[in-house]
Amino acid sequence: MEDEHVLPDSITFIGILTACSHCGLVEQGCKHFDLMTSCYLIQPQLQHYGAMVDLLGRVGLLEDAYAIIDSMPMEPDIVIWRALLNACRTYGKPELGEVAIANISCLRSGDCVAV
Repeated sequence: MEDEHVLPDSITFIGILTACSHCGLVEQGCKHFDLMTSCYLIQPQLQHYGAMVDLLGRVGLLEDAYAIIDSMPMEPDIVIWRALLNACRTYGKPELGEVAIANISCLRSGDCVAV
């Protein structure tokens, strides 16, 4: 893209981060997430954070995935919590899985209290 002088946009980065997630390319995904904000001045949206949680969760970096959720400037949605829950199930982290379940239940019921 850069060779053609085409600047990536928010949607481009969603595609890149999702591809990195599905291929397990953690280093590249983190690099592009950082470039998105530092070089291209694109503020991450819910989908970008979701792709990062999925990326980190798929390779077992559950604490890092949770740190992303914890640092988000907006409330995570049910898709993000499910990505973390799936990773907890895969990698055997029931205590963090319980946090995800509590947040999923909260979002489903609409009766949320900070967990």
